[in-house]
Amino acid sequence: MGRPLPPGNEDHADPSPPGIETGLDDPYTDALVAPPAYEEVSLLNHGSSIRASRHDAENSRMPLFLLTGTTSRDLHNPKGRYLGRTSIACEVNAVQDERSDSDPDFLKQWVEYMAARPPAPYIHVIGRHNETRRYKVSDDDEDKETTEEVTDFRILIGMQNYVCPDSGLDAMELVTIENDEKTYRGTALKRTAPRTKPDLEVNRIKPGLNEWCHRYCASSSGVRVFRLTRMVTGMDEDLLSSRLEGLIRGTGYRGRLSIEFPVADRAVDILSTSALNRWRTTTWIRWVFYLTFLWIFSWPILHFITKKYHVVRAEWPFSRTDDQGRKKYTTISEEQWIARFGPAVQRLCLDRYEGTTWEHHLIQVLRRDSDFYSSQVEISDRPGLINLAVGASQGGPVDSLSQMSNIIHFASRSGDQGGWGFDRTR
Repeated sequence: MGRPLPPGNEDHADPSPPGIETGLDDPYTDALVAPPAYEEVSLLNHGSSIRASRHDAENSRMPLFLLTGTTSRDLHNPKGRYLGRTSIACEVNAVQDERSDSDPDFLKQWVEYMAARPPAPYIHVIGRHNETRRYKVSDDDEDKETTEEVTDFRILIGMQNYVCPDSGLDAMELVTIENDEKTYRGTALKRTAPRTKPDLEVNRIKPGLNEWCHRYCASSSGVRVFRLTRMVTGMDEDLLSSRLEGLIRGTGYRGRLSIEFPVADRAVDILSTSALNRWRTTTWIRWVFYLTFLWIFSWPILHFITKKYHVVRAEWPFSRTDDQGRKKYTTISEEQWIARFGPAVQRLCLDRYEGTTWEHHLIQVLRRDSDFYSSQVEISDRPGLINLAVGASQGGPVDSLSQMSNIIHFASRSGDQGGWGFDRTR
């Protein structure tokens, strides 16, 4: 299925030009009809608000929903590790509208419109090392040690542009779950469709989005959640990870390197407008439960009384594989991306950069270094030393003393000794 059009605007083209972000800061960057007056709508997951507009029902066949379930990239900050991976802010966004409780047509069109907004995939590159300090409380005491973890670089690389083709090709596919897929089907626990087994072929036709919306709205439960999942498919994360690791290790980096692939805006939860759902998304009520540890008792209760529908997903392909096993890329391949931007990631690591970077910034880094090389070729005929000098003198937050130490280590090393970012004792 191609990208759906906004409800009530079927005559207009796709409102999401590739490479243009629509989020909290300015949701009207896309070329839709002129919007009426704004009203504030809460995005419950992080307490911010986005501007949304409604078409008067008398002036339009259907309302125009501009509540997209997507957030500004300025909010997509790493939050720390959770279940063995680094989580990122705004992975799952929560929205509410009382019309979605009982109007399946409204719910269907809202889901389709939100599905037309892509997720925000990232590559998260982190380098760390330990520094041990020895000290004495007094002259008579033995040496004591304290060890702290130092972050050498933390780079969050935006990849959203590579799942949005410039040609306007209908890349996204909106699909519903298969009958033998184990997930939430209006239940508190995951299960497959009734009367099916994983080892048997299921011949029954699976429900479509329209049927799932009718089932959700017909449910008698007051505490419900309908989730739209946005997925990035066809991206070879292992290939990207191995290539980036090779480039970074090639600079002489000896620290602990982590490369992960978090996705912001990967899901939208449409909550029913019951009192309990409003309370669970109210910030001060949540903090009362956190601080008093009542969440220990309330969380299991909420889990089992909430009827969850995780039945539809929007698949945004980085690439597709045809019947002959050939890959067709939405924009560029993993190898092409590494060839183009891998050197820029290298430079940012040497700069000890910490922050988010996008395509335009990576291009600036490449141009900056190209200009620097053309004027500083006479410094040394050792490319590695030039790289370190570039990192110490250009762009990004840099610890100059550490960089000079790295240059000395690199220049004086023999064989595989030396390098930078290694554990140290002072």
